[in-house]
Amino acid sequence: MHDSAKFHAKSHARQWLHEQGIGNEKFMVCPPNSHELNTIENFCTILRRKVYKNGRQYSSMNGLWTAIKLTYQDIESSIMSKLTNNVDRRLVEVLRNNGCHVKNGF
Repeated sequence: MHDSAKFHAKSHARQWLHEQGIGNEKFMVCPPNSHELNTIENFCTILRRKVYKNGRQYSSMNGLWTAIKLTYQDIESSIMSKLTNNVDRRLVEVLRNNGCHVKNGF
């Protein structure tokens, strides 16, 4: 899946994909910042909100990493199910909308 992320356009990324036998014809090109189709982006947003809840800040990388791991463990499996179970529906909605964003990403 490709969107307009800078690292997708880098020559070394494209070269690596080519070496793996993955050419442009196999890419699913998505609208820029297409959170509707990118489950990991939605998950990271949920994780980030919980880690920094109530304006929480961290004074060390280790403190932040510990918070991320603990927060990750506390995220309910039902949230992950919700994110992954609706991918087909969201894809159809984006296609119906000619590749544009849709309301209620997940």
